[in-house]
Amino acid sequence: MEFSTFSISIPGKKSPANRSENQDRVLCRTLDVNGSQGVLLVVADGITSCPFGGSVARWIVERHLAQDSFPFAEGQDPADSLRSYLNQLHKDFYVEFAAPGMEGFLDSGATLSVALLHHAVAACLWAGDSPIYLSRRTAVGYETELITTPDHDPHGRLRNCFGAGSPFNLRHRHLSLACGDVITITSDGLSIDEYTLSHIYQENGVSTATLEQMVHLSARGHFWDELSVVASQGQSKMNIQ
Repeated sequence: MEFSTFSISIPGKKSPANRSENQDRVLCRTLDVNGSQGVLLVVADGITSCPFGGSVARWIVERHLAQDSFPFAEGQDPADSLRSYLNQLHKDFYVEFAAPGMEGFLDSGATLSVALLHHAVAACLWAGDSPIYLSRRTAVGYETELITTPDHDPHGRLRNCFGAGSPFNLRHRHLSLACGDVITITSDGLSIDEYTLSHIYQENGVSTATLEQMVHLSARGHFWDELSVVASQGQSKMNIQ
């Protein structure tokens, strides 16, 4: 199975008292996984209440996930290798920014949701509240399931993320994929649910224009948060042009 991938990310429109730069980072990257092709999907959402949440998201994605070599060991589940890499990256974050004067950076964090698509499996790992969805292709359309459970305490506050003194307790799920199935990761600002996602994919397919429609539906009112989506659809090799 091969994968068609799409992504979009736009800055939020926030009140003047808040920062205006895009604190999200998204990534769709093709990887070699023990001699065969895999796809890495990432959404990192900088925590607005932290002084440098956007910088943490940028450090994770642009400096590392977009560039690093991944230690996929022969005979080991690629998801285990990815989990080990992410846990080590979290440790490296605290080592790199332990110097005096960097305390504000260490107090900052980002949510992180990742999916590794390889053969007919999606390995999903997350810490925070950036949702991951699986939309299965059926004879009559799509049926969508929310895969992630938000890491919130009983008061709705984020309690697990990358950085910000969090334990970075990665959650995970392994999903089987069939041709036509779609994995979608969004930032928490996107105003979609399982029903809406199924309807949009059924009506419009999976494309950049479809992701733009999701963003348009969410960018309403006077203010909105950053809006980011990555999506990948499994296809048989004969259907890839």
